[in-house]
Amino acid sequence: MPIDGVGITLFAMILGVIDINLNGDKKKRIRRSKIDITVAILKITKGGANKTRIVYGANLNFVLAGKYLDFLGKNGFIESTNPKTHYQITDKGREFLDKVQEIMIE
Repeated sequence: MPIDGVGITLFAMILGVIDINLNGDKKKRIRRSKIDITVAILKITKGGANKTRIVYGANLNFVLAGKYLDFLGKNGFIESTNPKTHYQITDKGREFLDKVQEIMIE
């Protein structure tokens, strides 16, 4: 049975992807999950990237990008080849990215 627009909206609400205001109308802004942002950053850093490339590629601001880069670095998903200027995905980051993409496909 195909899912209609209401079903998709309901599913997105459950996942917390779409904000709903008190009137029940969809807000124009669709929010990305932390996983979506993390995946975007890991994909960008596959070939190595500086912070500016990550900011523009993942559509983030510099403050938020810095928070994600710190988190990913502290947890071993990316490494900084030059102190805080160039980032590269690690084997642990590749493994995480592969598993997340596998789950998203299913």
